[in-house]
Amino acid sequence: MEVFKYSPIINLTLENLRNHELWFSAEFEDDPNDNNLQIGEFRFNEFLTSSIEFFKQNPGFYEKYLKIFQESGISKNPNQDFSVEEMMQTMKRTFHGITCFTTTDSNEYMWEKFADYHSGFCLCFETDLDSDFFKELYPVNYENELPKIDLMDNNLAKQMEIFSLTKSSKYLPEDEIRLLKHKSGLHKYKSESLKNITLGKNIKDEEKIMNLISKFYNHKILIKNG
Repeated sequence: MEVFKYSPIINLTLENLRNHELWFSAEFEDDPNDNNLQIGEFRFNEFLTSSIEFFKQNPGFYEKYLKIFQESGISKNPNQDFSVEEMMQTMKRTFHGITCFTTTDSNEYMWEKFADYHSGFCLCFETDLDSDFFKELYPVNYENELPKIDLMDNNLAKQMEIFSLTKSSKYLPEDEIRLLKHKSGLHKYKSESLKNITLGKNIKDEEKIMNLISKFYNHKILIKNG
């Protein structure tokens, strides 16, 4: 499967390209509701009981979320009231990272918004060439009315999926595919998974990209003009 990532030409994106890395974030400035949906009715004792049963049946998830609570400040102060909103924010900060792709290198909306009005570039990755890196790749769901997260639902994993993969329908032109990691920050991909690069029609620093590719990639990468 091919996925595409639009970028401006700035020091950070060029450095990431040189190091075969992508940045994963838990916060998105352009959309305050992104990965930040409201929480519905929450009943702590009932949630605690159902969570214990869920973790008994899913020990892998137990290890994962135990680390979150151990690294966070939640519940360390016995006089502090439990806050489900704080819990969700801590989970994002501690153990959640997202990077965004789309399905084509000819999306005018994406060229303007994420590639500096055609002055940047678009990376094309072949996910089959780095299946470990791309294993948690999911399409975004777009909704006219954003849902609230139901933490009382027995299928908690599904609710967390909704939390991270639901956006307002006004962002539908992005046609977004998300890659999730269990930690924010930089993550390294196999260089051979980068298949080609499309350059914006207004690009002025083409040589910077060409030089990076020739120096830091050992396989042939197709360079296309957008």
